[in-house]
Amino acid sequence: TSVKAHDLSKKHAIIGELLGEPRIDVAMTCRTKPSVIRDMVKLADSTGMVNNPSDLVQSLQERETLCSTALTKGVALLHPRHHEPYAFEDSFVCLARTVSPLPFGAGDGSLSDIFFLICCQDDRIHLHVLARICMMCSQTQLLEWVREAPDASTVHGAVEAAEAEIVRGL
Repeated sequence: TSVKAHDLSKKHAIIGELLGEPRIDVAMTCRTKPSVIRDMVKLADSTGMVNNPSDLVQSLQERETLCSTALTKGVALLHPRHHEPYAFEDSFVCLARTVSPLPFGAGDGSLSDIFFLICCQDDRIHLHVLARICMMCSQTQLLEWVREAPDASTVHGAVEAAEAEIVRGL
């Protein structure tokens, strides 16, 4: 598998492109950190983009052991420790909202209910995607919109709106 090219220019809305509706779950029922990881990988695997789901689960667990990817405001940005071209058919993002918030290791002890899974083929796109999602979560109403969204289509629209807001400001 070769690394697929993506437009990483700052005015390009890459998150909406990497996150399709089939990669969104608005009613994930997991209640523990290990089950979030397993369910996020199941969601990713259902899109046909993951070459080895059990390797991805292990890599996410290793990354979480190193340091939790949970941030404040109830969001966690799961990603594997290493970004290998052969791990995925292409770079992509999944997003899930859990039915109830759960402890995921945020530094301030807060609970998490919104989970991004960032699966990138190389470090360059990974860092770009991670930075963009962080900006969207901290500088727009994205998290509130995702919490209020009734379905995957509305979540995807919220992501596109939040990213457009960020892009306009760059």
